[in-house]
Amino acid sequence: MKSSNTYHVTPPSLTLTGNGITVFLMGFDKSSISKIEKMFEKHVYDSDLSLYYSDESIDKDTIAWADASCKKANYIILNLDNTNPLEIELASENNFESIDENDDSEKVINYTNLGDENPLAFYKLSLGDNVIHTMDELSELIDVMFDNGE
Repeated sequence: MKSSNTYHVTPPSLTLTGNGITVFLMGFDKSSISKIEKMFEKHVYDSDLSLYYSDESIDKDTIAWADASCKKANYIILNLDNTNPLEIELASENNFESIDENDDSEKVINYTNLGDENPLAFYKLSLGDNVIHTMDELSELIDVMFDNGE
């Protein structure tokens, strides 16, 4: 039986949960956020899930909120099809930032549904970054992350 809560946190709120998984989503619409929420909820039974996102692109008015939120996040999922340069820089800067001093794993997951047609995704691939191409692949990755205890 699930004994956890899911929180949706948008600017300017900086809601903190006592324990659980925190995910920062950039460049996703409400429908995609709902799908991603369900992907994580399959694995979160006894702790909270917090989804941080902005209904609009991150800009000079929301950058401080986004930076503080990214630093708290366990995962940052970046939609390469719908992000601006500020969001890309923010994700890159926070890729290895963690409130857990012992956690040095990458936390940015790059997503595109345009495949190699997205020049940014192609560039990320050329750097050796992983890029997820479908919601099904994203779901499989989340399943693997939790099955392996990440």
